[in-house]
Amino acid sequence: MRKILILTFLTLLMGTNAWSKGRKTGGSDPAARGVIERTLGYYPKNLSLQVTGRLQDGSDYFSTEVRDGRLTVCGSTPVAVCRGFYDYVRSNNYGVATWSINNIALPEQLDDQALKLVVSPFKHRYYMNVCTFGYTMPYWKWEDWQRELDWMALHGFDMPLSPIGSEAIFARVWKKMGMTDKEIGDFVTGCAHLPWFRMGNMSKLDGNLSQAFYDQTIALEHKIVDRMNELGMSPIYNAFAGFVPEALKRIHPEVKLVETGWRDRDCYVAHYLPSDTELYQEIAAMYIKEWEQEFGKGKYYLADSFNEMEIPFAEKGTQERFDQIADYGKHLYKSICDVNPDAVWVMQGWMFGFQRHIWDPESIRALFSAVPDDKLVLLDLSVDFNYGIWQSEYTWNYAPKIYNKQWVYSTVPNFGGRTCPIGNIDFYLNGHLRALTSPNKGNLMGYGTAPEGVENNEVTYEAISDAAWSSSYMDADEWLKGYTLSRYGKCPEDLVTFWDKMQKSSNRGFSSRAVYRIQVQPFRRLSGCYDTTPTHFEALESFIAAADQMGDNEAYRRDAALYAGLYAFGKADLLAFKIYNSYLEGNAAKAAEQEKEFRRMMLTADKFLHSVPQYDLQRWIDFARAWGVTPEEQDRNETNARRLVTTWGPGRDHDGLNDYSARIWSGLIRDYYLPRWENYFNARKANTTFDFNQWEYQFADKHGLSPVEPYADVVAAAKELVASTKHITNEPEGTIQGWSSLDLQDGKTKFAHFIHPVLYPRVKGIRFTHVRGNDPVTLKRVQINAKGASQCLVDADREISKENPVVELALDVKNRDKGFETIYLDVYLENTKKGGDSNVQVQLLLDEKR
Repeated sequence: MRKILILTFLTLLMGTNAWSKGRKTGGSDPAARGVIERTLGYYPKNLSLQVTGRLQDGSDYFSTEVRDGRLTVCGSTPVAVCRGFYDYVRSNNYGVATWSINNIALPEQLDDQALKLVVSPFKHRYYMNVCTFGYTMPYWKWEDWQRELDWMALHGFDMPLSPIGSEAIFARVWKKMGMTDKEIGDFVTGCAHLPWFRMGNMSKLDGNLSQAFYDQTIALEHKIVDRMNELGMSPIYNAFAGFVPEALKRIHPEVKLVETGWRDRDCYVAHYLPSDTELYQEIAAMYIKEWEQEFGKGKYYLADSFNEMEIPFAEKGTQERFDQIADYGKHLYKSICDVNPDAVWVMQGWMFGFQRHIWDPESIRALFSAVPDDKLVLLDLSVDFNYGIWQSEYTWNYAPKIYNKQWVYSTVPNFGGRTCPIGNIDFYLNGHLRALTSPNKGNLMGYGTAPEGVENNEVTYEAISDAAWSSSYMDADEWLKGYTLSRYGKCPEDLVTFWDKMQKSSNRGFSSRAVYRIQVQPFRRLSGCYDTTPTHFEALESFIAAADQMGDNEAYRRDAALYAGLYAFGKADLLAFKIYNSYLEGNAAKAAEQEKEFRRMMLTADKFLHSVPQYDLQRWIDFARAWGVTPEEQDRNETNARRLVTTWGPGRDHDGLNDYSARIWSGLIRDYYLPRWENYFNARKANTTFDFNQWEYQFADKHGLSPVEPYADVVAAAKELVASTKHITNEPEGTIQGWSSLDLQDGKTKFAHFIHPVLYPRVKGIRFTHVRGNDPVTLKRVQINAKGASQCLVDADREISKENPVVELALDVKNRDKGFETIYLDVYLENTKKGGDSNVQVQLLLDEKR
């Protein structure tokens, strides 16, 4: 049998790809060797690496075999070889290589193992989101990128985005066209916001990038591109998407620019040059020529002109609109292929899921109609959203077979770089099988992941990368046991319980709002909705309960600090809700005691997370300042960095993005979240409001953080934390935020709340209880919405007052058995007074039998 397998394997190896021609094959590959040597800190004497080229059908593969104590790893590319080595490590539980932990330890003597052959069902494995370059990587230097490229290779990703330096290349183009440094500087954003600048969502904010910055990015991109090429990767570069400085009108007064962007603030405005103009084609050609002169010829070029934006075409459904969309697609592709006929246009498909009110199947077909099938790659980013949040048709069915264009199956497991554990492990292990077996899979050429931020939720990305090399079902429980053994060297029962409870709580599903309530402005409606169920806390308690069995395991100690920090932060979240209700009841003494406990929990969380470098604001600030050449530039970079993880945008007035990038980070907790809540508590004591917008805006302009000392023994501290905080429990099940006098507006007031998905199937009614106050209000209507549709609506017209203190409504909820992830409860009040005297508690009535 073994001889038959080897003969079959050798037959498959007869094909090689263009990349391997002229390259020595069959020997030890220097690029793969470099990855493994940097990962281990040495190169094993009993390890042989061989790059052979792709299989005859173009597939990527790797094989591993240990004979006479020598491990031989073969693969189609250096990336495949690195993946093969890491597969051997993980399969034998010799360690992991993640962003936070690299504990791979090979035994001196390797046991013989039979030949193992793994063929990826995908030609390429795509990695990164355009937003990752803002939420994680804007301030990385070469040493950081080298580690990330090693991580990509070990995890088998060979098709990464690579846009760094594009602003510098565009600056050259704008100067050649006659623009001044000031006009260019006024156009761009600070480097943390460059992803949205590149997509035309915004401009100007924290901009005026220096020539030194441009020079540094060019030098950095050279190193990145060289390493990607050595590893056999296929980088995706930026193309021209049509966004230009408004100053272009000074040079070309004849042009008609389309104002676009998110458009609700001055910095969220961009100007788009239509693709069917000669000037568009000229600028696109200048840019690609300049890029390829600097970095060499590219194959894949990303261009998105309407990401999360309306499109400037005729009325929906008209032939005129379809013709305009087709013309846009034709000219955008032309702007790339006229310069590089071998190039492929790459575009993001997020808008095809997020904005289906704009992008119906006919519009998608029109967009692709004039582009050859092999000259376009669609990154279908939102498969997990189709499945778990929107509950909408997969794009490959919605636009059947993606109209024969090449496409990449991809997911978005993170938003904003948020750090709450989230994501359904079973889906990330097996969701791609639906695409592989679909009659509509069409020209499915790749698999990937597009997290907005990384260096978090490491288990998710281990699952995603394993799935890229599998075409068969993987049992999540068994996989998690294997992952745990690799990460910690053992898997005691407490850790089995930990993962079981995480899968029933935090990792149960998906969320675009994985944020605690205390990470946003105090009790701002539609605030965070992260899991704070008892099961979530029980999961973290189980992890910490394993401490005595784990000894001094470094990976476990790091994760104990992380989970203890999240545990303390979650307890603070529960306390904030209790404090709100204490004030609602008028019990100031009780609130004061709870506030002391709240402060302790916040500072405890901050102190634990100070031991986890990836969860520390100081590291983020240090990265940002390191890019500055002058003190002024260093300060501007720090402001830009602090802004992104707090107000996100310009602040001052609420713009819908405040706290979007909510991180549970040391430094951010003690200097931002905690003081903000203390300002709220002080305002409640004084029965007044507080200007949070102005306070938040000022935080970005500060420099430095207050000091903190880490725990000497994080494991002992974690055990003490759990023992001392078990008394902090949830409010009665179904309790949601009511309202106080400070929450009301004149005339009419609407409150919106999240309903936890676990509770939703059990909702049978709602109760409003007047706690205190002399002013009556009228409960006009209650409505539950999910997936953009009303699931329940009750017109009440009932008074809530001292005389009528309890109002209960039966709620006939639709679609109880649907797994909605985002469910809204809207409460409409009338006859309200701003600052009026009305304090009411609200509770969902639950069916105990469901």
